[in-house]
Amino acid sequence: MSDNWIPFMRDTDAGRISINVDLGAADCDQSRLPSLVTLRLCALAFRKDGSPSREEFDFINETTNRIDDELPPQRARHVGRIAGKDGFLVHIYTCEPDETTKLLHRLTSHLTNRDPRVEVRPDPDWSVYHGSLCPTVLEVQAVKDLMVLENMRKHGDDLRKRRQIDHWLYFSDSAGCDRAEQTLREYGFDILNRHADAPEPRRWSLRVARVDSVKFADISQLTAWLLQLAADCGGEYDGWETAIIKGSGNPLRNLIDKWRRST
Repeated sequence: MSDNWIPFMRDTDAGRISINVDLGAADCDQSRLPSLVTLRLCALAFRKDGSPSREEFDFINETTNRIDDELPPQRARHVGRIAGKDGFLVHIYTCEPDETTKLLHRLTSHLTNRDPRVEVRPDPDWSVYHGSLCPTVLEVQAVKDLMVLENMRKHGDDLRKRRQIDHWLYFSDSAGCDRAEQTLREYGFDILNRHADAPEPRRWSLRVARVDSVKFADISQLTAWLLQLAADCGGEYDGWETAIIKGSGNPLRNLIDKWRRST
């Protein structure tokens, strides 16, 4: 296992799911582990929104920890798990599908009330990992936004208050930077800095600012727009920061705590 696991939420046609994925697995020699073994387990307790309860997440964390302790690191790798109203999916890539299957049966045979099932399929391209587990650019940014908001909350910020938010964008050429700057000005952003000496390959940089809300629904919509704008202009969006404004009360506390509990 790597230390590069990230949790995030995804909305699907079947409802909202929680995904926990090992991004470090993207750098391993995937050709060594061409088979995918998936463990399915039912969830027994749910919250009002239909997602598994906190106790259920504790259960799956303990179960996957036991699995990880016994997986041979050179011959099998747990790369991610999905949780939703239908229960849990634990995905493992391996070069020994029969041995991995036996291991999972042994570790879950006592969980009869959870109807454990093990499925095996060839997946030499790791299509499930890349297509179903890895987050999109927007999902990664949403996680980053929540992490910033959580840090602000820990410092006593009153997240109800609008304030100046600074953003960074980087471009490979001046033409892309010009297009982005023009659009940003049209949408009321102040251009704080523009430099042509950022590290390659994104040499041109913009630092912009606007007074906005830091409520999660607002800031995540804004950063998604900035991500798309940067991409359309051949660049990258590199995040935001703002000053801490302390006050009493915090309407995002429940949202952030709910996100943390669900992952």
